[in-house]
Amino acid sequence: MKLTLILIMFSLLIGCVGQIQLANKALEQSVNSDYPIAFRNLASYRGNVVCGEFQAEDRWGVKTAFRSFIFRDELIDMRPIKLDHKVFCTNDTAAVVSELLGIDTSEDPMPSEQKIREDFRILSAALESYYQDNAKYPKSQEGLAPLLASYAQHINASSLLSSGDLEKLPLDPWQRPYLYEGPVFAGVKATPLLSTLGADGVAGGKGENADIKDVYMKYLDHIAKM
Repeated sequence: MKLTLILIMFSLLIGCVGQIQLANKALEQSVNSDYPIAFRNLASYRGNVVCGEFQAEDRWGVKTAFRSFIFRDELIDMRPIKLDHKVFCTNDTAAVVSELLGIDTSEDPMPSEQKIREDFRILSAALESYYQDNAKYPKSQEGLAPLLASYAQHINASSLLSSGDLEKLPLDPWQRPYLYEGPVFAGVKATPLLSTLGADGVAGGKGENADIKDVYMKYLDHIAKM
């Protein structure tokens, strides 16, 4: 029994070391620097995640400040937000998501979550199609209406390059329109934000009342794989 536990711990250690080496290599390829890259505070977590900091040098050989990164799904994120760190850089992602976001992760996804996920997919695809046609996303004050094929009929057509192609906008599981926030700065390819306030329609809450944002989907996907 004792030997079995030792072998399990050894295999886990080897796996962690291997994952950290993959992360280091992926980051070095992403930075593509002629100078060595320094690493610190490297740690491996469940779900094949590696978190840490790196320090590169510019083209003149001047060292930059240490920056954080997250290696996940064999991809490097060199600009993770604070919430990414809290969710991914832990061995209990489900508990963190439940505590910080109020989303129930103790059971299989609720029907409402599955509908929200599908609606986000439809709206995100429509937003990208709109961006390809207009080189911009709809403004926050416009909402999601420009994604409708009928939108051009209700405004000055000369002010619109191309409307969307949706026949109707999906409603959240509680029959309310999804909330939309467009990029703040014009001309910047920033990702717009889709969200719903949950069953109660009030910001905050837990379980069915929890706010769900499209950017949370990556957290729920990560939990589902673990």
